[in-house]
Amino acid sequence: MTDIVKRKGGPLKKEIKYAILESLNKLVQQGNAMSVNHQALADKYGAEHNINIKRQTISNLLDQVYKSIPPENVKNIELKIELLYDKMIREAQLLLQKASSQKEKKDAIDLMTRVLDKFIDFLIKAGRKAPVTQNINLQADITQKTLNVQIIDDRRQVIADDSNN
Repeated sequence: MTDIVKRKGGPLKKEIKYAILESLNKLVQQGNAMSVNHQALADKYGAEHNINIKRQTISNLLDQVYKSIPPENVKNIELKIELLYDKMIREAQLLLQKASSQKEKKDAIDLMTRVLDKFIDFLIKAGRKAPVTQNINLQADITQKTLNVQIIDDRRQVIADDSNN
């Protein structure tokens, strides 16, 4: 009798799960996991094993792979990512300073926000940062001479206000 792992979408045999985990581990080690769509992976592995695999199953298995990375490797990776993050933020700040139009300023701020989101996502997936349960909304108004930034939490309370007048 084969061992079966019970899943919401139906039973997934252990040997299939381990084969998928091994393949996902190789993807992560090669650095290709971030560039692949989870649904595409679900379709690929489903076709290989002649079963229906949901996107969420792939996401959960990838989370397992990320959490199995040894802490010392994650620390090295985190350091490299932090250095890249700092460099990208500095570049975005330079773009913001050199911006001559409102659109260029908005694009620079959007770039900084996306970089920060990706960095936080990595830390959460690596299990090094707890997910934030509170929804925080960052709002910025740009005029020709001022940049006003407000951070508003999900209760609509202003928790930070940086107004440059």
